[in-house]
Amino acid sequence: MKFQASFQKKTHLAFISFLICFILASVLTGCGKEPPKSRMEKRISLYLNNMETSAVNLEHAMDSIADAKVTNTVERMRTTVKIVEEAEKALDTADIDVGAYIAFINKNKGVLKSEGLEPYIVIKEILDYQLRAKRRAMTAYFSHMKRWLNYSADHYSKLKAGDPRVRQSYDAMLIKVNRSLKQYNMANDQYHRHTRDFVNRYPALKKKFKRQYKTMKKEMGWL
Repeated sequence: MKFQASFQKKTHLAFISFLICFILASVLTGCGKEPPKSRMEKRISLYLNNMETSAVNLEHAMDSIADAKVTNTVERMRTTVKIVEEAEKALDTADIDVGAYIAFINKNKGVLKSEGLEPYIVIKEILDYQLRAKRRAMTAYFSHMKRWLNYSADHYSKLKAGDPRVRQSYDAMLIKVNRSLKQYNMANDQYHRHTRDFVNRYPALKKKFKRQYKTMKKEMGWL
């Protein structure tokens, strides 16, 4: 019995933290200027730093799922359940940080527009609609995976013996795992189309961060 579902490994997962670094590293109204100094930009940076940290932690947790070995032993299945649970915690923290940023931007949208900081509002829209859709799909995937793994571990001996009723339930759960993974990938693709549009809207960012952008293209393959 082999582990037949795994997270899309290490593709696109770092983009939200990279995008945040993009914003933190430059004045969005002109990349040739000094780093942000306004009071509003300093406050925004605190929220962006929190999002970056939690996004990196979530990325590491997801990499752990992708690297998990879930073949032939109950112990490995139980261990993978714990890994998924850690990813759920990381996701909760990341969502809290995103929510805090969105709330701050909503409260200060007028000031941001008056200071020419509209890109912060644009990234808020991406986070609010696209990232949350992606993470809802991620949550469903985690849930189905845990259920499948726990069932597999609880009924391991019967599965190994070929019990048809247990196998039927196992297969049904695995279908849901794969379906939820497909839905996650679709949400992920849509999210990255929107983030790509954001980066393309500010071509000066590409020029200023040519080395980082080249690395991102090589690793992610879709830009």
